[in-house]
Order: sequence, then structure tokens, then C-alpha cells
Amino acid sequence: MANEIPVYLFVGFLESGKTKFIQETFEDPNFDSGDKTLLLVCEEGEEEYDPSAFATPNVYIEVIEDQDALDDKALEALRKKHHAERVCVELNGMKLVSDF
Repeated sequence: MANEIPVYLFVGFLESGKTKFIQETFEDPNFDSGDKTLLLVCEEGEEEYDPSAFATPNVYIEVIEDQDALDDKALEALRKKHHAERVCVELNGMKLVSDF
């Protein structure tokens, strides 16, 4: 049986404040579990992340250019690359969550 890891999905309309909300979440020490966290960014808007402000340095950001290419194999490769113990995903607001 494969190890299960928590996955947090952040969804919303384009330019609705997802990046700002995620930034503030990662700045909050209460969200810092000490786990290595993989942040998958499937939408690049006007806001950018400031990892230096995160409560922990254990956050690894990967920008996903083609969300359709995120299959099980690609996700597992990214998880292994960063030894992620949890995953957060900023989904493109124009894609269905069920497609992810």
C-alpha cells in the first residue's frame, strides 16, 4: 500500500486572490507542520510568491505550464524530487477540479 500524503487544493476564479491567500497561509506559523511541502502552481497571475516570508523554508514551488500533463507519474516524480510530505495545489480557475 502506498503512503498517503495530504493534498490541499486552492481553487477559485481567475484573479480572485488565491495566490495572496496561499501566501498568507504559508506565512502563518500555525500552518507550519514541519513537513516538506510541494506547492504546485497551475496558474500564474499578477501576484507572485515570496518564499522568504514563509514560516518555514520547507516549501518547494513548481510552476506547472500544462496542467493536462500532470498525471500520476509526473506527480510522483515531483513528490520524490522534493521528498514532499504534503502537497498544496493552486489550480487554474478555468479547469474543473475533477480533471485534476
